Amino acid sequence: MKDYLDLLFRHFDDDKVIFCHGKKNNSPTQLGEIKQIIFSLAHFLSQQKTTSIILYCDNIYHFYIGFFSALITNKSIILPPNNTSGFFEDISNNEDIAILYFDEQRQCFCFNNKPIDLNANNLFEDKIDDCLFTSDIIFFTSGSTGKPKKIIKKFQHLVNEVNILSNFFKLDKELMVISSVHHQHLYGFIFYFLWPALIGRPIYSQRIELSEELAQLRDINHQFIFISSPALLSRLTFEEDLSKITCFSAGSLLKNEVALSLTNNLKLTVNEILGSSETGIIAWRQQLNYPLWQSFNDVRITQNEDQTLRVYADSFLEPFINTDDVIKLIKPNQFILQGRKGRIVKLEDKRLSLTELEDKLKHHPWIDDCYALKLEKSREYIGVFIVLSPSGKQQKEHLSTLAFNNTLRHFLSHWFEKILLPRSFRYGDEIPVNAQSKIDREAILQLFMG
Repeated sequence: MKDYLDLLFRHFDDDKVIFCHGKKNNSPTQLGEIKQIIFSLAHFLSQQKTTSIILYCDNIYHFYIGFFSALITNKSIILPPNNTSGFFEDISNNEDIAILYFDEQRQCFCFNNKPIDLNANNLFEDKIDDCLFTSDIIFFTSGSTGKPKKIIKKFQHLVNEVNILSNFFKLDKELMVISSVHHQHLYGFIFYFLWPALIGRPIYSQRIELSEELAQLRDINHQFIFISSPALLSRLTFEEDLSKITCFSAGSLLKNEVALSLTNNLKLTVNEILGSSETGIIAWRQQLNYPLWQSFNDVRITQNEDQTLRVYADSFLEPFINTDDVIKLIKPNQFILQGRKGRIVKLEDKRLSLTELEDKLKHHPWIDDCYALKLEKSREYIGVFIVLSPSGKQQKEHLSTLAFNNTLRHFLSHWFEKILLPRSFRYGDEIPVNAQSKIDREAILQLFMG
């Protein structure tokens, strides 16, 4: 797929449909029309001195245009996981970095908050060459240090992943791709955006958020590729025959009872993908048919002394990457996943560093100390035990508990998406510790059980 630019911009016919839109969306669907917008935006970007672009577009159609426009002008592309103002402030403190996004209200692309006037008469005409394969594509994931961790990939590495997936699954190139996951994260970027873009599969631009939407699409089109996650798959409670749908899931493990329900009620077999932002794709399984994880071709695995997974791949910048996944190695390319080390948790398939949340909260003038943990009742959520500062104690006496807690949630929303904000708080004079002077997690947990 080294000649993907020829494939995308020259070998495909201009009347090839590469997007399907929902109702009341009249955006272009054919490659020829979309290329004109890409080359027009690329012309504008080529006139800008900045070498790095922060790209955030909620709709994959606009993301497609923005990404390829930045790529062919040899910009480094930074993909933030969300569009919170705090995150943009944290990463855009460099004059050589600009922000490119699509403004839904004004219905136009904006560059550093200024609308871009795309002139169809001004098109990018420079030669597109292989140097863009060395362009940096930068993702972010929650790091163990408490700050978002920057993950730098060369574009060639991402193309290599698409090659591996295409050779492994050998799916019909005309199947439409539908998704419930976001393309700004690596899993959605590869499976929902780059894989279909390089193959030429049509992409359904409206992200699926409700099970009813999937049922309606099934009535229109019996066969498609569905990129999803356990968060949505666990909510598919209707009964249908989805046996012709090819389904992928990643982000967290699919519970066995959910896999059974999907098979029994929907005749849906799920291809689970194991990977991370650091490693990319690692392994695959269909847990009811092939319960062992099997590594992909060109991915080699071994085990560290602490039983954690070590991954090797030719596409890595480093010789190998250590993970926090604890495994039992069965064969050279097969293993059982036995858990995860560290304080990175997943909530509705979104990765959260509890350390980062605590560090942000400790900067609030009301907080002296705190400890966050993931809890579960009817569903998973975040709880925080808090030691108040003198000013925090004063404010808590004057405000209702709801108003006090909501103030802290609002403060954290500057950096974290709504689903990751704490739902429950407990207060005390100090963080409980055990005989070894380590935080007594179990004692804190009991405070949330009442």
